[in-house]
Amino acid sequence: MAALRIVLFVLFLAAAQSAAPAEIELQCSLTVDGRPAGEIPVLIDESENRLSAIGEAVLERAAPLARLPKHVNRQEWWTPDELQVLGLEAVFDVNALALELHIAEAVRVPERHRQGTRQTAQDATVHSELISGGINITANASAGREALYEDETDEVEAGVSFALDPFVNIDGWVLEGSLRADSRIPNAFPLVAARVVRDDMQRELRFEAGSLRYPVSGALTRVQMQGLAVYRLFANDGERSHIPDSVEFDVEKPTTVTLTLNGENIMTRYLYAGPHIVEDLPLTQGRNELVIADNGEQRVIPLPFDESLLARSHTDFSLSVGVLSDDFAAELDAEKHKPAASGFARLGITPAWTAGVYAHGDPDTVMGGIETVHATGAGVIRANASASKSGGAPGAKASLNWMTSAEDSAFAAALVSVSATTRKFATAGVLARDNRNWLETWGSAAFRIGKSASLTNSVRLRFAAGSIIPSFGASATGKVTVAPSVHVTATVRADVASTGQTAFGGMIAVGWVPTSAAGIRASASQDFSSLATDAAVSGNGGKNLSDFKWNTSIRRVQEAEAPWLVRENLKYGGSRGTMQLSIAGEAGDDPGIAAWAVDASAETAILFAGTSLAIGKPARDSFVLFRTHPALGSAVAGIKTGDRWNERTGVLGTGVLSGIGSNRVQKISFAVDYLPEGADSGNLAHVVFPGYRSGYSIVLGTDAEMYATGQLVDQNGMPVLWSAGIARSADTPAGIRFFSDENGNFEIAGLKAGEWVLELPKNGLSAVIVLPDDAKGWFEAGTVKMEAL
Repeated sequence: MAALRIVLFVLFLAAAQSAAPAEIELQCSLTVDGRPAGEIPVLIDESENRLSAIGEAVLERAAPLARLPKHVNRQEWWTPDELQVLGLEAVFDVNALALELHIAEAVRVPERHRQGTRQTAQDATVHSELISGGINITANASAGREALYEDETDEVEAGVSFALDPFVNIDGWVLEGSLRADSRIPNAFPLVAARVVRDDMQRELRFEAGSLRYPVSGALTRVQMQGLAVYRLFANDGERSHIPDSVEFDVEKPTTVTLTLNGENIMTRYLYAGPHIVEDLPLTQGRNELVIADNGEQRVIPLPFDESLLARSHTDFSLSVGVLSDDFAAELDAEKHKPAASGFARLGITPAWTAGVYAHGDPDTVMGGIETVHATGAGVIRANASASKSGGAPGAKASLNWMTSAEDSAFAAALVSVSATTRKFATAGVLARDNRNWLETWGSAAFRIGKSASLTNSVRLRFAAGSIIPSFGASATGKVTVAPSVHVTATVRADVASTGQTAFGGMIAVGWVPTSAAGIRASASQDFSSLATDAAVSGNGGKNLSDFKWNTSIRRVQEAEAPWLVRENLKYGGSRGTMQLSIAGEAGDDPGIAAWAVDASAETAILFAGTSLAIGKPARDSFVLFRTHPALGSAVAGIKTGDRWNERTGVLGTGVLSGIGSNRVQKISFAVDYLPEGADSGNLAHVVFPGYRSGYSIVLGTDAEMYATGQLVDQNGMPVLWSAGIARSADTPAGIRFFSDENGNFEIAGLKAGEWVLELPKNGLSAVIVLPDDAKGWFEAGTVKMEAL
């Protein structure tokens, strides 16, 4: 395999000094595009702050895939056979000044061009940083050039790009700027943006000028323009401090643990080895420090907290003025450049009630409205009223929406392009949801085959809890018209995930559209992998009944063993069904008369697993059903934050936790109140790994109500100290974990009458204890002598 040789020569010199140089020679690794490329000698002169490096490295042509420099807009992956890379990178760091230089060149033969063509990209990046006292100045500058050649000499296409990103922080005042220019984008404004931020959690005001490429959103307003914006937004800033709902920490061995928050003791408790979770911390505005002290050591966990992210009693506002950009004007089918203004303001009236106004105006469209949101224990009520005038036709709309409880906030974006000549279209998008630790990107392309069929290919990539789970899918669709107003559509699809899970499904839909104003459509789908069935009916009734929809779905989950789970009674199981009804009405015959509409929707789900039945929120993804063991009597179980129940067992005796996400390991911590005397709640921290559209059925508690204590000694009668063991019986093969303390004392909860084997695997010891049939509650085992396994 041919190799590409890289020769480097980097030299930094400081002012010469009279002292004799004290040089140190080191062998350092060279990386090209983040990948190991060889070793080079480095000379460090401590007396003169001088660094020099000279050497060479070899990069095999069969190296892993490389990617274009960051400044190139078209991010493309190149295969090894069509890629050559030449790179140079150096770092100079003295006192408070740091300087980095990176130069790279990439050459490829594009597949989309004929043989003999090649494409080159050169990229140079400089990063500098100065930190002194309360001043932090950082600058990133990059320049690049990309060209396309034919016959190795003729340059047929070339482009130059430039980027500069300064950052200045002086005692909490932050000035950020951005300059982008690219000659390959025709008729494009140079991207210039600047913002001033006061680094204060209580007050924040921002200014931006130049190309406002992001949406400035308030209710229904969405504007992208060239101009000036001033805004104060808390919840929409992903770089701001978060709200930690819980803190998880590990204890290596049983010991007394002290938790101190901001200098005040909040808990001192003896904890067993393993993971523990502390919730409902009394955080204060700004920076918090949680100190965990155990075994003579302290761990400090910073917890920044911003009350504004709770969306309670705060004010947000935004105002943008400028010229609509090309891409947004094209979406509106309007002139490319026209003045526009947009803004909104939102006021927190009470901790649970907010109200706001929004408006947008340009030469073609004027829109304004009001919105109020009231959050209660029963859910969220949202009311909205708006009026608009577009193309000379006025209109008005009012809506009322009630959700049983607040769903996880989500953001979705999609890009759609259509070609009328080839009748092909492609879609791409990003879907992100907070509080669930996952980000999903997707893309698909569909190609029409004739007039009644199409073929779709899609790729989906999910980042979940630090892991990447890609899946690939394809589907084919055909449509047949059986009557002038009736058509039948059939779809077959297949999806394969990297975890080995496969999904095969199909759908048959029947549509009836007798006129352009009214019609009824019905569809049904069957997923053969998870045995999920969906059916939907929707229609348009014209003047009096503008839209209605009924969806129902049943999920029948296959049994699957999960031997790594924490308890043997935690298995896949059950089924689920979801029903939804949405009805909307509209009045107004004359297009010149403002129309009105009132929307009302409510969603619920009936879920069942064996004898467990629950009513809760729609389970759009995987779910967990939980109930208490009959031995726990009238105990109440669920997910709790402080004194407030998020989810709990209901009147039917079963609770539901919906929308937990699939294909990722998750820990769920339950709480149990009103536990009868002598009853054992068992393990309340469960690990689940739900598959595609699958569910768990968890039983909390056990009829094993005995509690055993004693002292473990070895063959010589010496106490067995600080040891972890497992107690097993014929009915509990998975076992129950226990520990011995500094005196060899142990305690085990959740035992039944009968013979139990106590094993200490690391010590190589075991013993047998027998619990009498008539024993209840506490059982004193006394001194238990261990024997060799």
